[in-house]
This record gives sequence, structure tokens and C-alpha cells, in this order.
Amino acid sequence: MTWLTNNYGENMIRMIKKITKSSFTAKLPIAVVTSVGLLAGCSVVANTSANSAASPALKNDSNSEIGVVTWLLKGDQGRDGVRRNIPMPDGGFILSGWTEGGATRKDGKAWILRTDSQGNIVWKNVHPNMLGNNRGSHIGAHTINADGDLIYTLEEFRSKNGKPPGITGRSTLHKAALDGKIISKKIVGGAGTDIIDIMIPQPDGTIVMGGETTSPDGKSYQGWIFKVDSDFNVIWDKKVGGYGYERFNGLIQTADGGFLAIGRTSGGLGRYRGKLWKFDSTGNIVWEKRYREDEYYASSLREAVELPNGAGFIFAGWVINDSEENPRDIWLARITAGGSMMWSQTLGGLGDDIAFALVQTGDGTFVAAGQSEQDNQHHSDAIAIGFDVNGNILWQKHHGQAAVKDVIRGAIPYQQNGYMLTGNAENTETGEHDALVIMVEDIDNLVKDK
Repeated sequence: MTWLTNNYGENMIRMIKKITKSSFTAKLPIAVVTSVGLLAGCSVVANTSANSAASPALKNDSNSEIGVVTWLLKGDQGRDGVRRNIPMPDGGFILSGWTEGGATRKDGKAWILRTDSQGNIVWKNVHPNMLGNNRGSHIGAHTINADGDLIYTLEEFRSKNGKPPGITGRSTLHKAALDGKIISKKIVGGAGTDIIDIMIPQPDGTIVMGGETTSPDGKSYQGWIFKVDSDFNVIWDKKVGGYGYERFNGLIQTADGGFLAIGRTSGGLGRYRGKLWKFDSTGNIVWEKRYREDEYYASSLREAVELPNGAGFIFAGWVINDSEENPRDIWLARITAGGSMMWSQTLGGLGDDIAFALVQTGDGTFVAAGQSEQDNQHHSDAIAIGFDVNGNILWQKHHGQAAVKDVIRGAIPYQQNGYMLTGNAENTETGEHDALVIMVEDIDNLVKDK
């Protein structure tokens, strides 16, 4: 295992128009709420337009690093966070996650919002949990289909203790215009708990989705991959697993037209093990493999990138080495196109170090992103680790401040040679808990850790 080092420092800077600290001015919006209404079996959505300067919805860190911009996006109250992110042609973004959380994010409300290129919130949709079980909701995934519509899934969390009886988690697919106005909704899944974490739009207007489900019998979780048409009618639906727990954390489309699901399994093992499933274009399993199951106490895979010309895949996740008391370490590996291991390594320190996301920048560098704790005191920095196709660590970067706990939950490539991270930041001194966005314009200009 390789040890991570830390170098606290503020980050933040410019994005599309080389914004400098002195020129960045946040326009803080006043919200005008209009009810969109309630469809049968679906939740109320509040659509909020933001277009003038007043209540605090955006903050920019006071210290800056050239080539890096950080936004802290704020909801009305409570905990806020974002995971998924889509860049828009106007330089803005559509982000999704949760807002108004209480003790945890799963007590909050689902949140999807659009910003302009300066981070001003243009509109936001907020969905509460309507199941009557005192739990929260979030947006599991969102995408834009071939017709230019915004598609997203509202996840309403199930009750922890089964009360009231019969209440399980629910996924509702939404189609909206790019101004956030809802066009249609449809509940998908069955009588169990259904969770959608990934959406992959297809050129013909269909969408392939992935996640986990306990439907139809409400018992064990199974990995779930299915395809819907533009009206959310199911074209095909496949589930994998049986005894235990199967979860798809990630799903990518492969060059052969099939799909690779990235996740974990507990079936017959007693503890989680990282696992990959290769599907053909209609959801039939080509191969499935667990990795290093005899070497680690537990493990999970989060995301993967396919290499060109059939050269295999790179994946990222985490492992626990010996027991539940041990912290997690970041896990990076490369496999062949058929799933055989080529190299594998772990990185970590005294606290929890986890890779939640993986992207490839314009120059071919792979960037694994997540959280890193210096010790086991539950303070974490956002971390990005650059490495090459052979697993050589090129650099690492801690994005964070001493009094702020940062967690990165998603990443996408940004501009020609950078990356963009999304997650949440909790100020341990003030108690503020905001959605976090970090944009690195060019990794060549990034000030790396020593």
C-alpha cells in the first residue's frame, strides 16, 4: 500500500473566462416559488427561479489558486450536496443531489438545479419524500436525451424499520424541459425498493439505466439494468444476483455496444466484494468477476474507464484490509477486456481514503477522486490522484481547508485537460453544510501536493 500525503491549501479560481479573485462577484438570488402540482403517486415539486441579488445561495472561497474555481451552493436550510453534473452549451451546468438534509443527507429533499457560467442558480426543482415514512429523497441520476429533454430519477428512501408497513423505496422518472418545468413522470420498478444511479442516453432516444432493486418480491437486493423508450416504457429489464446483495455503483457503455457494470456483491461471502459485470447490448451477461476476494476483508468498486482498441479497463474503488475496525484505502486497478487482472494497488493513510469517482483528462491522465482523512478523526479533504495507464502515481492534490470536511461524490472531464468534482463540504466550526463544486482548468498548471 502507498501512503497518501497531505498539504492543506485553499483552491479556487477561474473557469471559462479566466475569472480572478478580484473579478468574481456572486449574484445571490431571491427565490420565486411556483407549485407545479401533484400527479398520482408522485411527489410535489417546487420549481424555483433565481434572477436577482439578495439571499445567500453561492459563496466563493476567499483564497484562490490560479486555474481552480470552487463554488459552495446553498439551499434554503440544512445539508446540501451534489453528485451528478452535466455541462451545458452556455457554460453553465445542471447538477443534482439533495438539499435541506437533517442529521444525514437521507433526511433531506431531492434537488436538481441549473447554474449559469458564474455559478448563479438559474432554477432549481426540490422534491420531498411523499411516502409518509419520515425519510428523505435525492436525485439518483440525470441526463439529457436525444430530443434535448432533461431526464432524471427521484429516489424516495424506504423506511429504516419497516414502518409504516408496506412502505418501500420508490424511483420516479421525470422528463423536464431545460428550464426545469416538468413534462411527464412515471414510477418504475415493482413492489420492492428500486434505486436508479446511472443513466446512459442512446442516439435513438432510448435510455439504458442501472442501479439496484428488491422487486418483485422485496427481498434481496439485485443489480439492475434496463432500457426504456422516450415515454419511459420498458424495452428490456435484467436483474443479476440472488442470495445476498448486488449493487451497481457505476455503468458505462463499451465500444462493442454493450455495458460494464461496476459495483459490489455479498452473495455467499458474508462481506462486500468488488465485482464487475459485462453485458451485451440487450442486457445479457457476457462475464462477471469478483476481484481480490481472498486478500481484503471487504471491497467495493465505484467507477471504470474503458481503454481504446480493446486494451481493457481501469477501475477505482476502496478496500478494507483486515477487519471492520480498519479504515478504507483507495483501490486502483487495470483489467483486460475479458476481465483478467493486470495490475492492482491500494493507497491510504491512517484514516478513511475512498475513491468515489474516476475520469480521464485530455492528455490521457486518469484522475481518481474522493475523500482522504489524515487520521481517524473523521475530518476529510477532497482528494484527486493522477496516475497513468500502468498504475504509476503521477501526482496527488488535496482540495480543502483544516476546518472543512469535504467529500467528493462525482467527477467529469473539464475543458481540454482538467477535471470537475462535485460533492459536499461541512464546515466543522460554523456547522454549514453546502454543495461543493471544484473546477480544475488544466492539470498541468495545478499546484500539486509536495
